Amino acid sequence: MLKIEVLQFNFVRVNTYILIASSGNCVVVDPGCLGLEEEAYMKRYFDERGLTPVGVWLTHQHFDHVFGVSFFVREYGLQPVCMRGDEAWAEYNSVEFKKFAMYTNGVSDVCFSYPIGRYVEEGDELLLDDIRFRILHVPGHSQGSMALYCQEEKVCLVGDVLFQMSVGRSDLPGGDERVLIESIKTKLLVLPDDTRVLPGHGGMTTIEIERRANPYLMYL
Repeated sequence: MLKIEVLQFNFVRVNTYILIASSGNCVVVDPGCLGLEEEAYMKRYFDERGLTPVGVWLTHQHFDHVFGVSFFVREYGLQPVCMRGDEAWAEYNSVEFKKFAMYTNGVSDVCFSYPIGRYVEEGDELLLDDIRFRILHVPGHSQGSMALYCQEEKVCLVGDVLFQMSVGRSDLPGGDERVLIESIKTKLLVLPDDTRVLPGHGGMTTIEIERRANPYLMYL
């Protein structure tokens, strides 16, 4: 049985998902915790619930989704799992972060250089205990964007590719609107209607809702 909780972090309000197995083992998807206060909250969250973080998975490597990666490397020895394609963002992230200095609550420096534990590819599987997540490569928002699909639990974590009644931006380095829409059309909209869609920002939706009513996708 899989339990999923969502925490919102940093000034961009990133959805950090905690995937929890019945054993108490858990995986963190897109750790957005920024600064000592949010890192302390993250640690208390695990301690108070008796959870053991065993993995960090990144849907992509834009700065708001990876603020907490170095914390997990340092505190838990967890090196993130991701796709290739976003390597240049180690440099871009520092530049982008400085643009938002007025919103960062005094946090002036973030380490965006961290070791990668594993690179995955389309069709690979990631395990949380015996719960399987299949990797879907969904470029367009970034070159290395991936979705995590669990057929048994009818859920797909999509990062910033697809949102409730919207789609991800494609104007950042490595983005491409045509590729983004093609990714959504061929990788996500083909999933079962009752698949829950968990995006990187905002609320949950379903494949059926987005296929029927998303104004960016209705005429695909």
